[in-house]
Amino acid sequence: MIMQEMIRYFDGDVRRINHALKVYTFTDIIAADCEVDDRRTVIIGIAAILHDIGIKEAERKFNSSSWKFQFSGRWNHYTSTNYLGPF
Repeated sequence: MIMQEMIRYFDGDVRRINHALKVYTFTDIIAADCEVDDRRTVIIGIAAILHDIGIKEAERKFNSSSWKFQFSGRWNHYTSTNYLGPF
C-alpha cells in the first residue's frame, strides 16, 4: 500500500519512483544479509520508500530539492501519522 501511494504521489515522475524502488531493493537485500527480523525489515522498507517524499513540496515551496527543505509539510505529517501508526 505504501509503495502504491508513493507511486501515485510522484505522479509519473519515473526518476523519483525508480530511485525510491532502488533504495527499497537495496535495503531489503541488506536487511536479509544482516538477518534483520521481519518487523524491522518492514520498517526499514517503509523508510526507504518514503525517504525522499518531501522533495515535491520542497521544490514547490523553496524551488529546491535539497534535503534541508524536505522535513516540513503536510505530507510528512500525514505519512507518519497514518502509515506508521501500527509500528
